[in-house]
Amino acid sequence: MAPRMGLRFWKTREFGTASVLVAMLVACDIAARTRTGSSYLLSDSVLRLFQESSFIGIAAVGACAVILSGGVDLSSGSVMGLASVTLAVISTRLGWPAVPAVAGTLAAGTLVGLVNGLLVGYGKLPPFIATLGFYSIARGLSFMLSDRRLSIPRESALFDVLGRYSFWTMIVVGAAAAVVLARFSWGRYVYAVGGNEEAARYSGLRVAAIKSGLYAGAGFCSALAGISLALRYGSGYVDLGRGYELQIIAACAIGGVSFSGGEGSVLGALLGAITLQQLQTLLIFLGVEADRIEIAYGSAIILAVGLDMLRHKNVFSGWLRRAR
Repeated sequence: MAPRMGLRFWKTREFGTASVLVAMLVACDIAARTRTGSSYLLSDSVLRLFQESSFIGIAAVGACAVILSGGVDLSSGSVMGLASVTLAVISTRLGWPAVPAVAGTLAAGTLVGLVNGLLVGYGKLPPFIATLGFYSIARGLSFMLSDRRLSIPRESALFDVLGRYSFWTMIVVGAAAAVVLARFSWGRYVYAVGGNEEAARYSGLRVAAIKSGLYAGAGFCSALAGISLALRYGSGYVDLGRGYELQIIAACAIGGVSFSGGEGSVLGALLGAITLQQLQTLLIFLGVEADRIEIAYGSAIILAVGLDMLRHKNVFSGWLRRAR
């Protein structure tokens, strides 16, 4: 089902996510005024919120398309780490200029995603198994390239832009993906595959090719997120992006992207990424310890997916039939 916008936006799941985000922003502003007398909304904190959420948001664009098709990508965090190490190696050790270094890194991430897609689409492997395998493979490739932190020079204008303005990178990538999914026939094919894969196949759609393209796009987005994150901190290393796959999936879930496939939007995924980052900020304001924030992430996924399944009552009906 394609995303519903316009005047009916207030009825959508994206509006619900946006409402939660606004409520948390107001809560942080009240907490900041109570503690320090200053405004959270009128400070640089909101700009930092957008910047810090952009790394999850960029990768969530690709993950959103995969989930819309009925799949899942567990390798995104590892691909981010691989991208950061790849960029560092080819730009420092090999001395490549910025443009080919970025292009080569994006190609590496896209290749990993493409192999995932081929395994899922043509090899018929469950997405969970294929991408879980590349969760480890991509991390191992990163170790092979370098087992230590490598500094990345930011003298290049391209490196500086990608590091400083990752929020705008997220907006551009998200807008492009949203247009493709909403305005082009290929986007309708993605929703069709996620809604009913067998019906899509009988309609003549090349389901395996579509899935391969989606996972390749997810690899591209994860690599771009890894590049932006590495340039933000000025270095690439294996553990960069570790654990981000949980946050990327959580962003999609919170943004209303249905794990049953066929429902959701890129806008929802981006709102979910910003909301997730704001949740972390709010919990820090409330004095919650870091390890408990991870519990909040997991709980957010379970709650969001549970609510989505509640909307699709046929899922529970299926459970009851199997139980009998």
